[in-house]
Amino acid sequence: MKLDKPTRIQLGALFNQLVLLYARTGRLPPAPLDILIESSDTMVKWYTACRERVRELELELEKLKGELEGCRRVAERGGWRG
Repeated sequence: MKLDKPTRIQLGALFNQLVLLYARTGRLPPAPLDILIESSDTMVKWYTACRERVRELELELEKLKGELEGCRRVAERGGWRG
């Protein structure tokens, strides 16, 4: 799962606001509660997307390990000369 377009836009807007505030003031003010809530929701979506990708990669790794083991068995039986 990837971040959906509205979430990416929302996250980009949040970062833009922070950059503009920093450019104007030279410091980052404490974030208002609505921004904290909004950003935490976005971060949860981002974290969930990352966890799903990790799970996909773990499944792919298990598949590749199985293929590697199959290749080793073939090589041990003399099927391949390397």
